[in-house]
Amino acid sequence: MESTYELHLALMNSEFPLKIKLQPQRDTGYIHWHENLEMLYFLEGDCKVINGNEELQVKAGDIVVFNSEALHCVKITNGPTKYILINLDANYFGAMGFKIGDTNIQKIIRDKNISDIFERALKEKDDELPYYRESIKTMMLEALVIIFRNYLVDDLNDDENSNKLRLVKKVVKYIKRHYDEELSVEKISEHCGYSRFYISKTFKEITGYTVIWYINAARIEKAKSLLKGNDLSMSEIALQCGFVNQSYFGKVFKRLENISPHEYKAKKGY
Repeated sequence: MESTYELHLALMNSEFPLKIKLQPQRDTGYIHWHENLEMLYFLEGDCKVINGNEELQVKAGDIVVFNSEALHCVKITNGPTKYILINLDANYFGAMGFKIGDTNIQKIIRDKNISDIFERALKEKDDELPYYRESIKTMMLEALVIIFRNYLVDDLNDDENSNKLRLVKKVVKYIKRHYDEELSVEKISEHCGYSRFYISKTFKEITGYTVIWYINAARIEKAKSLLKGNDLSMSEIALQCGFVNQSYFGKVFKRLENISPHEYKAKKGY
C-alpha cells in the first residue's frame, strides 16, 4: 500500500478528514512524509525538527508546518516535549479551495490567532459535544484562511536539493517495502541507480541519519507494533521484522529504544 510511507496516519474520511491530538513525545521520532498537511503547535519543551532539507530549532509557542511530501520528524534534544498535532487531509481541504499539495507554507509560524484555534479545536475533540466534528472542521478552515493569506512563501529549493529529496524519498519507500527482507545499502543503490557512496552521503546529509540506522529503525517500528497484544514469540517477531536472529533483534531494539523488547512489552501493558 502506498500509504505505508506514513507510519502514524490516522483513519480519515469525508466525515472527519483530519487528525488532532495532544502529543507528548519523549523520544526522537521516525522520519517520514505524507501527502497531507501536518502542523505541530508546541506547548511545552524545545527540540529540533527535520523539515525537508533543514533542521530547525523550535520551542513552546511555535507552529511547525510540514508541507505536503516534506520529509520530517521531531528530534528530542532537551527532554520531553508536548504539542498539538494537526493532520489535514489534502483531498478534502483541497476541494474546499486550499490546494495543500501545490503550495509552500512557511515552516515556522508564530501566530496567536492560529494557536488559539488549535487549542479550541483540541478541547472540542476532548469534550465531544454534539456536532464537535463540524465545529473542528470549521476551525481548521478558519486557520487555513489565516495561513493562506499570510504565510505562503516561494519554494526556494534549487534543482540539486530537489533531486536529493526525491532520492531520499525513494530510499525511504524502498526500505519501508522491504524492511522484512535481507537489506543492504548495496541493494538499495542497485534499485535507485546511484552509487552506494552517493546514496549514503545524500541520505545522511538530508536526514541526519545513516541508511543502516533507518533500516533498523523501520524494523524496530514494526516490531513495536507486533509486541502489542499478540502471541508471537520474540524469535518470530525478529524474523518478521527482517532480523537474522532474536539476539541481534534484542541488541538493536535496546540500542534504539533504551529498553529490551521484553521490558517494552511489559511496560506498555500489552
